[in-house]
Amino acid sequence: MWSEGFTIIGSPLEHATKLWPNDFQNFCDTIEVYQKQMKKLAGKLMWLMLGSLGITNKEDVKWCDEGGCGALQLNSYPACPEPDRAMGLAPHTVSTILTILHQSNISGLQVLREGCGWVTVAPLAGALVVHVGDLLHILSNGMSNICVQTIG
Repeated sequence: MWSEGFTIIGSPLEHATKLWPNDFQNFCDTIEVYQKQMKKLAGKLMWLMLGSLGITNKEDVKWCDEGGCGALQLNSYPACPEPDRAMGLAPHTVSTILTILHQSNISGLQVLREGCGWVTVAPLAGALVVHVGDLLHILSNGMSNICVQTIG
């Protein structure tokens, strides 16, 4: 497994102080701004998707507020000196309603495309990848089915 990961749920402060006990403020400020913007974007995307399913009343989905409660996952897949020996993540589905992904310039993300198999999603500078997840698949009664795989 040639990767590293770091998950932040809630405030980055409690996580950052464990990693950098003396110099964490710049990291926290940056992550808080990023989290706020991603929550705003996720909220808009979520209501667009739910609206397309005919769910427009917030009372129908009390469990879901604007932006939901999200986690920020920071993953690093550095270039491997022996790429033939590196393993990425196993094929998996995204268990949430949606995932917003920023890819670096390293190619490795793949999606399972019906009739084509695994297709590489090339990174596009300045773009975000939005994965619809298992919960949306359930809410849509099977109208959405995406499986992702990251390879080293």
